[in-house]
Amino acid sequence: MKKILSLILCVLLVGCSSNTVSKSDYDVLLKEKNTLELEVNNLKKTNEKLQESNLKKEVDSLEKQLLNVNLELSKLKERLDNEISDIKISGGFVATLRHLMPDYGLDDRVIGIAIVQWFQGDTFVVRIDSEVAKKLEIGKTYYFEIKEKVIQGHTLNEVKDLVYSENHMIQVINTRLPKEDELGLASPTVNVEKVK
Repeated sequence: MKKILSLILCVLLVGCSSNTVSKSDYDVLLKEKNTLELEVNNLKKTNEKLQESNLKKEVDSLEKQLLNVNLELSKLKERLDNEISDIKISGGFVATLRHLMPDYGLDDRVIGIAIVQWFQGDTFVVRIDSEVAKKLEIGKTYYFEIKEKVIQGHTLNEVKDLVYSENHMIQVINTRLPKEDELGLASPTVNVEKVK
């Protein structure tokens, strides 16, 4: 039995010793592994750069397309704003009352004209109902509600330019004290829009 055990032990020792790897073989394999890892990392970085480059090209292309679409929309809006059509003015505005006077073209004894001023802005003339004018105080700021009116045969841009300079366009029908959020630069202005 001792012989069998010694024989098995010898076979095991001899078999194990034949699979040993030399230090130089191990070092070569380790160097090859490190080189391969370095190549894989370089390829990953190159791939990321390519993907970023392709993504940047896509983003640039989309930005150019968006710019072109915005330019086309701007041209289309300008054409639409310059088409002759019926234009409606409505709503109201906030301004300070500077002066009341008769409308000498209609009746020089009845107040019919108000000179008003924007917040930190120009003065302009509006027609005002004489009954409304009686309730107003010079130097106070009011919300002026205007009579809705359709103006025919003009472009939207023309009416926007003329709405405050042509006193026949705005007819004030009512006033009230402005709300706090209607004062200053955020004050409402007259709505000017195409009639659909």
